[in-house]
Amino acid sequence: MTLLHSILLGILQGLTEFLPVSSSGHLLLAEHLLGLKEVPLAYDVLLHTASLLAIIIYFRKIIATLFKALFNTEMKVERRLIVAVIVATMMTGLLMFPVKFLVDHIRNSIVWLSVTFSMTALILWVAQKKLQKRNDESVELTWKDAAIIGGVQAFALLPGISRSGSTLAAGLLRGAKGIQAMEFSFLLAIPAIVGATLLEVKDMGSVSIPLTTLLSGMFASFIFSLISLKLLDLLIKKMQLSLFSIYLVVVATTIPFLFL
Repeated sequence: MTLLHSILLGILQGLTEFLPVSSSGHLLLAEHLLGLKEVPLAYDVLLHTASLLAIIIYFRKIIATLFKALFNTEMKVERRLIVAVIVATMMTGLLMFPVKFLVDHIRNSIVWLSVTFSMTALILWVAQKKLQKRNDESVELTWKDAAIIGGVQAFALLPGISRSGSTLAAGLLRGAKGIQAMEFSFLLAIPAIVGATLLEVKDMGSVSIPLTTLLSGMFASFIFSLISLKLLDLLIKKMQLSLFSIYLVVVATTIPFLFL
């Protein structure tokens, strides 16, 4: 992998991590198109870790408020939100292992991305319809809502299934308004990415990519993650998710012609 390859993959990771189009699916597709078929999964996880830093910075005020709530029993709404994040994360953890065996299958059979990208397109179409009918009043997500959203997040381990898109859609279907669903979706991303990183720690030493190349990709991922977070925020406020659905249908349709 060259320095340019790493930067390009970092940019792609950053842009697609938070835009609802599946960063893992796009990274896998790009790696095949660039002939980088031996890119270790641990490298992809490091790019996601750079995106994690972007989430922490972008949502720093919300995260600081939740941290404060841990020591303040009067902040009941915030403490219930913390419980919801924990419940959702536990549900993701329970379901991730039966889902994980499919990940390697898709990574080895790129054409399956047509199916998963199409599924994400459908998810976004449903989310778009829900956004148009949304109620602007916030609702408090229950533990049941959180468990459902966490379960949906587990299936987003599959390349081509957007984590942000699927959890956002699940939140909207459970009654959350757009920005509220977005915030909960990205709060869930923090333990999800941390968990994925910990699972791959044992393989970090085997990443035979020069440090400068690796850091360049991570820096590009960080910067473009911040950009995509702001862009998604604006698109949700304007209720524009259908464009991503159309884009994914085009990509899904093109893949068989590229690899069959």
